[in-house]
Amino acid sequence: MNGVIDRFEGSVAVVEFDGNNRKNINLTDLPAEIKEGDVVVFNDGKWQLDQNQTARLKAEIDILARDVFE
Repeated sequence: MNGVIDRFEGSVAVVEFDGNNRKNINLTDLPAEIKEGDVVVFNDGKWQLDQNQTARLKAEIDILARDVFE
């Protein structure tokens, strides 16, 4: 299960799955280095940062933003 960190609210991260589904996940259950926009994956019973998916998503967003402002 992959999700994107949408925002932080107190001691939880709001993680978005499949566009509209959101779930609050305790920050203690997530890697300490996560930031808004990072992709996390639930693997082997724990949440992990997916650096490759995060980089891919950020590149896609950069392209879309550049197209909008050109």
